[in-house]
This record gives sequence, structure tokens and C-alpha cells, in this order.
Amino acid sequence: MLEQRFQEELVRWEEQLKVRTEHGDRLDQPRPVEHFAYFRKLDNAKKVAEDLSSIGYEVSLAKAGLFKVSLLATREDALDDDFVQAFKAVLFVVEGNGGSYDGFGAEVVE
Repeated sequence: MLEQRFQEELVRWEEQLKVRTEHGDRLDQPRPVEHFAYFRKLDNAKKVAEDLSSIGYEVSLAKAGLFKVSLLATREDALDDDFVQAFKAVLFVVEGNGGSYDGFGAEVVE
């Protein structure tokens, strides 16, 4: 199940990679990368926040509506081949702990 979710996100990443390349993004340059996730249970969000903090992410949690907690995890990363493993790790930690991974964002570095 997690591997299937990763494959779905990987397809999105490959599409984004094409657009970034067209815009001249220097993928080897580190920049803040933000990962987004949602949880129904605060305890699950806190566990993921601890796990991600332990591997270098700055993590914030916020209430998102009545029954959701949003998580934002940020770390400086280049968008190179190693990045694929980094976002896979985030996705697996989030979804393996009852969360819903909602992708990532990063600015284009020219």
C-alpha cells in the first residue's frame, strides 16, 4: 500500500521535474522544501513530528478544522536523485502513522 502511494507521488514528481527543468531550475542547489500532511489524531501527528525532527526537519503542527491536524515539515534539500529517497521517507513516516501525505513544495532556483 505505501509503495503504491509512493509510486503515485513519484509520477507527480516526474511531471514537476519536467516543468522545473523547463524553467531552468538548478536542481542540485539546496532550497527549503516543505512537505504537507494531515492527521485525524493529534498523537499521530506528534509522533511523526518527532520522527521527522530527528532526521533534520523543522516541523510545525496546527489545527486544521474541527477534526484535523496539519503538519508542515521543512528542510533544506537539493532536488536531485537523493531527494526522491528523502520524500519517500517522509511519505512512509506520515502514511505509516495514520496521516495523509499532501505533497511538497519548493521554489525554483535559477
